[in-house]
Amino acid sequence: MSASTASTLVLVAFIFAIIATVILGSVGAFRLISALSLIAMGFPPIVVITPLILIAMCAISIYVVFRTYKIRDSLERGNISYALRLLSIPFCILALFFSGLITGILLFVARGELSRIQPHPSREIYAEGEEIEW
Repeated sequence: MSASTASTLVLVAFIFAIIATVILGSVGAFRLISALSLIAMGFPPIVVITPLILIAMCAISIYVVFRTYKIRDSLERGNISYALRLLSIPFCILALFFSGLITGILLFVARGELSRIQPHPSREIYAEGEEIEW
C-alpha cells in the first residue's frame, strides 16, 4: 500500500468526522433548547447537563475535523513525516471517542500505512522551525 491509500483513508475519516460533528452539534442544540424550555416550566436546572456534554463533545469533534484536514493537506503535499507526526496515537484515540468509531479506526489504519512508508518521523521537520503539534 502507499501514501495514496493513507490519503484516501484520511479523506473518508474526514467526511465521517464532519458527519459526526454535525450530528453532535444539532442534537446538542436541540437538547439545549428543550432543556431551557423545561427550566422555564419549572424543572430543576440539572437538565442542562446532558446538552452541555453533547456540545463539549461537538467542540472536540470540531478539533478532530480541523486536524484531520491538516493531515489530509500534508499528505496531498507529500509531507509524510508531518502527517505522521499529526496522526499520533493519542489523536487517533481522541477521534475514536469523539468523532465515531469509523473515523478513529480509519485514522489508525492510515497511521499504520504511513508507518510502513516512514517508520519514524524525521528530525528535519524540527529543524525547520515549525511548531510541534501533539
